Amino acid sequence: MMHPKWQNQGIGTRLMTEVELMYRDIARFELFTGSNSIRNLHLYHKLGYQEFRRELLGSKVELVYLEKVVIEKKKNIGYKNS
Repeated sequence: MMHPKWQNQGIGTRLMTEVELMYRDIARFELFTGSNSIRNLHLYHKLGYQEFRRELLGSKVELVYLEKVVIEKKKNIGYKNS
């Protein structure tokens, strides 16, 4: 959560980026937020997260689950066909 005083200054983006960098060996990140949290959803989509599920918790609360699958390009290390 970010205090409204500190929103729209790029802090959330930097925090998310740092977490992803700290866990470079992770293949998939998952998070959730409320469906009414439009600004959060915008940020997560901007960072490459995609919605994969919604869960209705009550008449007024719906959770949106998002994921970011990190695909690491494998390098060919000098293999030659004989």
